[in-house]
Amino acid sequence: MNTFLIYSLLIFTTTQAMIVFDLNGVLMKRLNKAKSKEIKEIETNNVMRDITLNSSVVFLRPNFKELILFLRKHKARYIGWTTAISSTVEELKLHLKGWGFEFEDILSQEYCDVGGVRPPDIKSEKWIKNLNIVAEKYKCSLKDCVLVDDSRNKSVEGQNFINVSEYNPLSNKKDQYLKKLCVALHDYVQCNDDDCEYKKK
Repeated sequence: MNTFLIYSLLIFTTTQAMIVFDLNGVLMKRLNKAKSKEIKEIETNNVMRDITLNSSVVFLRPNFKELILFLRKHKARYIGWTTAISSTVEELKLHLKGWGFEFEDILSQEYCDVGGVRPPDIKSEKWIKNLNIVAEKYKCSLKDCVLVDDSRNKSVEGQNFINVSEYNPLSNKKDQYLKKLCVALHDYVQCNDDDCEYKKK
C-alpha cells in the first residue's frame, strides 16, 4: 500500500480530537517468543528488538520518535487500543512510556465488540473497535475520534478511520509510514500554523 486509505466524516466539533492507535502492526511489530525463528531472522538483518515482554518481543516502527514529537507539538489526545489481553497491555504501558509515548490509556480486547465472521489474521473473538466506547469513556464527541489501524475489519463503518500498511521489520527496514501518518493526522489536530511542516501542500 503506497498511500493511506482514509475513511472519514471529517466533521469535527471545536473540541480536541481523540486519536486511537492500534499497536501491533501500526506502531510496532510484536512477536510471541515462541516464534524464535522469525525473531532471529529479523535480528540477523540488523533490526534489533526494542522491548522484551514476558511472552513476546517488540520492534518499534521506524520514525516513532517523529510521531511522538508531532503529537506533543500539537498537544494531541491519544490512546492505544489493541486486541491483546489486559496483562500484555499493562506490560506495554510501562515500556512505551519509557520510550516517550504519552498515551492517556491503552485499551485491551476486553473493550472490543464481538465480530461476525472472523478474518484468519485475528485470534480473539472480540476484535471490533467501536469508537462509541472511546467517546463515552473519555468524554469526547464521536465525530472527534479517529481510529488508526492496519486492519479495516476492526473498524465500524461510518466512523473516522485511517488504514495504515502493516509494519514488517524484514521488508520495511526503511519504512516511512509514521512520517506520512503525521501528515494524514494533521487535519485532525486543529493546527492553525500555516507554516506547519505537516500541513498538506
